[in-house]
Parts: sequence; structure tokens; C-alpha cells
Amino acid sequence: MVRGSNILAESRAILESLQLCVTLGYTKVQLQSDSMVVTKWIKKETYIPGSLRPLWSHIHHFVGYKESNYLVDHLSKLGNIHKGQ
Repeated sequence: MVRGSNILAESRAILESLQLCVTLGYTKVQLQSDSMVVTKWIKKETYIPGSLRPLWSHIHHFVGYKESNYLVDHLSKLGNIHKGQ
């Protein structure tokens, strides 16, 4: 079961950290993880469980993108989707 797991917590932390970076105006961020699974998910090298795919879909939308306006637009939409969770 993925819900409530460490990998879920790390995935949410990545997304929230990226959201904070955009809010603070950072346009270049180096993302690091000590989890081999998460690192492979970032690189799209391995299967992401179905329950985590929506979350990782949002992460992948802006990992590697250079345009900060795209990040801000995407994250503002994401914030509206996840309100109340």
C-alpha cells in the first residue's frame, strides 16, 4: 500500500518544495534525493505505481522546463486542484 508510505511523503515533499521555489522566484533548482526509486521516477526510468501517477504527472510537467511562467501557471492550477487534501 502506497498511501501513507515514506515514498508518498517524499513525493509530496518534492512537489511542495518545487512549488515553494516557484513562489520565491527561483527559476533554476537542483533537485536531489537519496531515494533510488525517486531518482528513477524523476528520470522516468522505472514504473510509477498507479496511485502515485497523478502526483508524479504534475512533478514531471515542470521538471526540466526553463520557462518560469509555465511553472507558475502550472503550479497555480495544481494548487486549485489539490485544495482541501
